[in-house]
Amino acid sequence: SLGGALLPGETVLHNRAALGRSQQLAMAAAFALPLLLLAGAVLAMLAGFARGQELVEKIVSDPIQLSFLAFAAAIAVVQWIQVSRERLIVGPAGLRYASGLPVWLAPLSRSWSLAADRIRDASVVRPAGLAAPVLVRIELETAGGGRRRVQPFKWVDPAHHHAADFELLEKLRTDPGAVARLFDDLPLVGWVRARGFALSLPPLGTEAEGNPFTRAQEPRIALALFFVGAAFVYSLVDMALISETYAAGAPMALLLAGGLGGGGLAWWLLAAGGGERAMQGVARCGVAALVGGAAMAALYPGLVRINRIGAPDPQPHLYRHGPEGRLAPATADAPPIDLPDLVGMLPGSEPGDLHELWIRRGSLGFDQIDIAALDAWIERLAQAEAPRSNP
Repeated sequence: SLGGALLPGETVLHNRAALGRSQQLAMAAAFALPLLLLAGAVLAMLAGFARGQELVEKIVSDPIQLSFLAFAAAIAVVQWIQVSRERLIVGPAGLRYASGLPVWLAPLSRSWSLAADRIRDASVVRPAGLAAPVLVRIELETAGGGRRRVQPFKWVDPAHHHAADFELLEKLRTDPGAVARLFDDLPLVGWVRARGFALSLPPLGTEAEGNPFTRAQEPRIALALFFVGAAFVYSLVDMALISETYAAGAPMALLLAGGLGGGGLAWWLLAAGGGERAMQGVARCGVAALVGGAAMAALYPGLVRINRIGAPDPQPHLYRHGPEGRLAPATADAPPIDLPDLVGMLPGSEPGDLHELWIRRGSLGFDQIDIAALDAWIERLAQAEAPRSNP
């Protein structure tokens, strides 16, 4: 280790993302999205729209949704802390990276140090298929045969560089001369060259080759990402608002068909028209996969709504508490259900007890349970159980 105190001749480099307004706004949006969902639920409750009170109660009471919101907010906070506080220190003795995470997040810290006299070779590499300048890495080979890869465009000296200096990268421009001049002026590049290693920026090619997508493709990318965001937000909100749910598990065939259809349509649209507007390779696959996943997420509650279009109203059916702790149809006309946790929600239920569930056979062919009727049945059971538990 090179130690923790700043040594003479060392320069502290900051993460460039902490200097740019667009990156700061992106991190703020990632942190604010879960809070905005909860704020929307509160506004819906105050407006008395779409059973807003139940929306808030379900989001708070549902451990899956609550855990998702908490996890998303926590990840955003950790990323915000790391980006704003992480440092790369360069000096005569070597390199030191400090993650900037607080002590209580020490298990996530990946701080490291590399002594200058252990560096045996240095070169500039770029990941295959991803030639954007910002992704270029300096690969340092150590005496022990290990390698340390650092992105030179990521680390800047705030006393020397400003966000505007990197505008050509943020706007996905690949002017070879401008990028080369910026590369030569980067503190990390100067430090490696001062150690006696020759570094040169590899050819970046044309704009279409040098970036995952071009400016001509931006409208399609923006539309696809808007759909992804809207679909995921809709799925979170509607899973709390929906008044019915699957009686025997989600129809995976329909969900997969919807995901493949959405992803396939995105794949085709991203290549339609040819020329500069056609996206190729890894970026096209990634965006299509995101669209397909978002389509499946939106269809999970969406199929419940589609299934009841033109379908008859839910009908009551009797189910018996079986000895194995599950509900089984008590009459010939009662459809089978697959809700193993439902028995635990029925207060005072014992094997042999009969329970009434309201089930709709939908137009898509699967059954779904009326949640409001189920809640009312649970409340009646709780009221009947109260006198027995409190004589």
